[in-house]
Amino acid sequence: MAGYIQAGDYVDVIASVVPRGGGSANVRTIYADVRVIRVGPATDSQAGQKGTGVSTSVRVAVSQCQAEFLDWFVTNRNLRFTLPSHEDYPPPEARPTPPARVCRSRA
Repeated sequence: MAGYIQAGDYVDVIASVVPRGGGSANVRTIYADVRVIRVGPATDSQAGQKGTGVSTSVRVAVSQCQAEFLDWFVTNRNLRFTLPSHEDYPPPEARPTPPARVCRSRA
């Protein structure tokens, strides 16, 4: 995304999991059309300081259940965000409300 993501964009969240025994990574889109509500400060990709480079954080609007899964992936695996072309999704007023999902605990 090279720092081009902005609040109000919709992104897809992709997880990459490498098997413990090695081999090819298993890459899957775990959430699609996630709304970005805030983008953290940009850093200069070479100096690691504030600037006009890649943003250091992305905040997205998700359910509590989705947040728990995202937190696990951030801690244990690799997450990436893809920014589809604005032509790939309708304007916000035309977007349907996604159905509510139930998060099941592993108690």
